[in-house]
Amino acid sequence: MYERCHFDPEHIPYGRRDSWLGVTQKEVNGEKKTYITVLPAEPKGTGRDDRGMYLLPISLLKDGKELPYRTEVTPVCARLVCEAGEVRLCISDPDIIRLQAVGVDVRITPALAPHEIAKDRGDGSWETCFHPAKMLMVPLAGEMKVNGWFDVVASQMHDLSFDFLAGPEGRAEAAVHYYKSTGRRRASYPAFEDCLASVEAEFAAYMDTVPAVPEDLKEERVLAAYLVWVHIMRIGDEEYVYMNKGIHKAAFSWQQCYQAMAQKNNPALAWHFLTSMFRFQDDYGVLPDSVDDCTQNFAGCKPPLHGVALQFLKDYTDFSFVPVREYRAFYEGLTRLVGWWMSYRDTDNDEMPQYDSADESGWDDASMFAQGTPAESADLSAYMVILMDMLSEMAGRLGNTYEEREWKRRSERLLAAMLDTLWDGDKFITLLSGSHKKVESGSLAGFLPLLLGKRLPEEIRQKLIAPLKEEGRWLSPYGLAGEDMTGDRWLPVGWLAGPVLAPANLLIFLGLLACGEEELAKEIALRYTAALKRTGFAMIIHSKTGEDVSEGRWKVSKINRMSWTGAAFLIMGSYLADNA
Repeated sequence: MYERCHFDPEHIPYGRRDSWLGVTQKEVNGEKKTYITVLPAEPKGTGRDDRGMYLLPISLLKDGKELPYRTEVTPVCARLVCEAGEVRLCISDPDIIRLQAVGVDVRITPALAPHEIAKDRGDGSWETCFHPAKMLMVPLAGEMKVNGWFDVVASQMHDLSFDFLAGPEGRAEAAVHYYKSTGRRRASYPAFEDCLASVEAEFAAYMDTVPAVPEDLKEERVLAAYLVWVHIMRIGDEEYVYMNKGIHKAAFSWQQCYQAMAQKNNPALAWHFLTSMFRFQDDYGVLPDSVDDCTQNFAGCKPPLHGVALQFLKDYTDFSFVPVREYRAFYEGLTRLVGWWMSYRDTDNDEMPQYDSADESGWDDASMFAQGTPAESADLSAYMVILMDMLSEMAGRLGNTYEEREWKRRSERLLAAMLDTLWDGDKFITLLSGSHKKVESGSLAGFLPLLLGKRLPEEIRQKLIAPLKEEGRWLSPYGLAGEDMTGDRWLPVGWLAGPVLAPANLLIFLGLLACGEEELAKEIALRYTAALKRTGFAMIIHSKTGEDVSEGRWKVSKINRMSWTGAAFLIMGSYLADNA
C-alpha cells in the first residue's frame, strides 16, 4: 500500500514507532553509503553524540566484489537496489531489524573503538559490544562469515566484517538485535513477508486516525504522518514525540502540544501527548525543556503552549472520556506551571512574565532578543492569558466555581496589563525586564497575540493583521518569514531570524483563524504546505527563494526532517480540505 511513498534516506531515516533502530544514508568520498542506525541518546560530552546515526555500514557484494546501489525508503521497509539484486531491511520488532538479500551478498562492517569487542556466542550468532549499544548478528538463511583480528595492545578489533552469503536458494536472511545489556537469539523468527505485513498493518492503523488533506497533497499526507509516527518514542513506560532522530533526538516540552493538536482525530493520543511532560514536572512547577532516554533537561524551559492546544482541541473533543481524577491531576499540574512562570519568571515583580533566555521562547535567534534577556514579550503573556482562560473552564468542569472565577479574573488582569504595557499603539513590543527598555524588532513573534482572537480589541486586531497581508514583508511565496524581509535584521539562514519555519506559521495561522481572518489564514496554509511539498518537508525554508536551508542552520548535512513540521502540515492541510 505504501511502497510508492519513497523518502529521502539522507534526511528522513527509515524507522518504526518506539524503535531506536533505523536505516539512513550519508555521502562518503563522493559515494552515498547506507547504514543501520541505533539512536538512543548519548550523555552529553562523551563525543559520541552522532555515532549511532551511522553505526553499521552496509555493502552489497557479488562474487566478492562491491556493487553500487541506490536506497529507497518507505514507511514499511528500506530497499537497497542494484542490477544484480536487492536487499530489504524491515524493523520487525522495536529491537530487531530483519535483513533479506536476493541475488547479492551483504557485508556489514562495524568500526569498533578500543575496548569494544565482537564475540562468538556459540549458537551461530555473534555479539558486538559498542559503547552506545550491543548488537547481535543472527543468520537465518544462507551463511554468515565473520572476519577481523584483535590487537591486544590497543585493546581493539580491526577490519571486522559480517558477510551474509546467499544459500542454494539464492537468498540470505538475518536478524540484527539491539539491546543495552543482555540478549540472545530467538528459538524462531517469523517469515520476512510476515514482518513486512506487521509493519504495514501498524502504520495503516495509524493512518486511519490522520486528518484528510486536499487531493494534491495526498502523498505528502503520508510523509507528514510518517514524520510523526516514526518519532513516537517510548521513555520508560510512556510515549513522547521526539523532534527528530538526528540532530534533535529528544522530546521537547512544548512540541508535545503541537503534536496533541495534530492528533485531533485521535483524542486519546492527543490527551496523552498533552499531559505527557507533567510526569517530569518538578517541585517548583516547571516542566523540563526536553527529555530523552538519558536525561531530563531543566537548564531551560519552553513556552506554556498547553492553553493554545486545549483551545484548539475544544472544537474536536471535550475529553469526557478522561477520568475525573486524571483530569484534576492535569488541572493541578497546569496550575503549578502558571505559578512557576508568574513567580520564577518575573524578577522585577511587575506581574508580567519574562523569558530568561531566547531559547525559552522557542524563537532562539529572533530580533526581539537582540538586546538580551530577561525580556517581557507579548507572545508569552498571550500564552498565559489563554492558559488561564482554559484553567477557568477546567475549574468549572471540576465544580470549583471559586477557582473558575479567579482564573477568569487573573486572565483579564494579565490581558489588561499586557495591552497597557506591551502595545505601543501600532504593534506589540518587547521590553527588557527591570528597565523596561524597548527593543526594536521586526520579528514575526510580535504577531503571536493574534492567538487571543476576539479577546483583543478590534482596532488592535486590524493593526496586527494588515502588515501580514503585505507581500514581501512577512508574507512570502512560501509562507510567513520569521523576520520582516524589508528590515536590516532579516537573515537568509538561521531559525526564526528570517526563514520560514513550521511552528511560527502554524501559530500565526491559528491566530488568524481565532480572529476570523480566514482568507489570509487559508492563503498562508496554501503557500506553506506547497513549500513543504516542493522541498521534501524542509524544516527551514529560505523566505525569499524557497530553498531548503536546513543544513545552513547546523553547518552540516544530517538527519534534519522534524516531526513538528509533519504536525503543522497535517493541521493546516486538514483545514484546507475542510474549507476547499
